[in-house]
Amino acid sequence: MGKVRPIEQRADDLGIRFDPPVGIADEAASAHDYLEQARQAVVERGAAYGHPLDNHEATAAFWRVYLHRRLGIPMEILNRLDGEDVCHMMDLQKTCREANERKSDNIVDKCGYMQNIGMIRERNTKGEA
Repeated sequence: MGKVRPIEQRADDLGIRFDPPVGIADEAASAHDYLEQARQAVVERGAAYGHPLDNHEATAAFWRVYLHRRLGIPMEILNRLDGEDVCHMMDLQKTCREANERKSDNIVDKCGYMQNIGMIRERNTKGEA
């Protein structure tokens, strides 16, 4: 197995600026704090997992097969499920958690999923898919 490089190096390899994450206290977070924390999380996860388009499209592929086998939903229908849908459904999961207990982590992650959608659309527009 290859040597694991620090997150800063992997982010640099992707051409992404990395700043160490800043914690958000639940009671004292501003909108800017949420967005900055989400930006940092997207950078970290991008360095670890690759571009959101690739990661979320792979997740969508797994979900399509699972839903087909589990529920018998035809693949012709499931093939419309894509990486953006994954982001929206993950956002809904965070909404459900937020309904149970309001935590900054949920808001940060919701911001991150919306940023991922923007990155997916941007890459699709450039034709790099």
